Amino acid sequence: MAKGKTLEMLDVLDVAKTQWYHFKVFTVVGIGFFTDAYGLFSFSVVSKILGRLYYTELNPKYPGNLPMNVSFAITSVALCGTLTGQLFFGWLGDKIGRKGVWSYLGHDGFLFLSFRIGGNCPLSAVIMSECANKKTRGTSSQLCLQCKGLGSLCGVVSLIVSAAFESKFNPPSFKENPIRSLTPECDYIWRIILMFAALPAG
Repeated sequence: MAKGKTLEMLDVLDVAKTQWYHFKVFTVVGIGFFTDAYGLFSFSVVSKILGRLYYTELNPKYPGNLPMNVSFAITSVALCGTLTGQLFFGWLGDKIGRKGVWSYLGHDGFLFLSFRIGGNCPLSAVIMSECANKKTRGTSSQLCLQCKGLGSLCGVVSLIVSAAFESKFNPPSFKENPIRSLTPECDYIWRIILMFAALPAG
């Protein structure tokens, strides 16, 4: 009986005219893909900034870089977390329902970022496909996936934020003065870069 009702509901969605809720689902899913891609792209940029801020010695020959083990750990967490998140939450969505799991991913902050990013990918794609009608399903799904590319392109935010801080505080170059080249305000740069992803989600 439940299976028959599910199939009937899917048939209704297939032939439904494009309505406001289609745009609402598209917007939410698109923003999710955008923030996922931006977050993953930011890992590599932020790791460079963290190395410069926290691993630059007082009188080094070159600016600091993250130690190999720290850099490897950040990269591994990002990639492995995304993979395990896709597998786990994809399976969980099939078991207990995608809507509940998707809402949980969007509002519960204690889960690891990359783990949540991985979980969002399969759930969002399927939800977009299920909610769209036959006429717009392919276009809607493809446009949502394009939001990932847009999120990666917005990695230029890191350059804009860095340039803004350099213009505002005008620190000397590392070659001129290694100590003064790192002003206290530099610590805000990587935080602002990561916080940018919260703007469209808010």
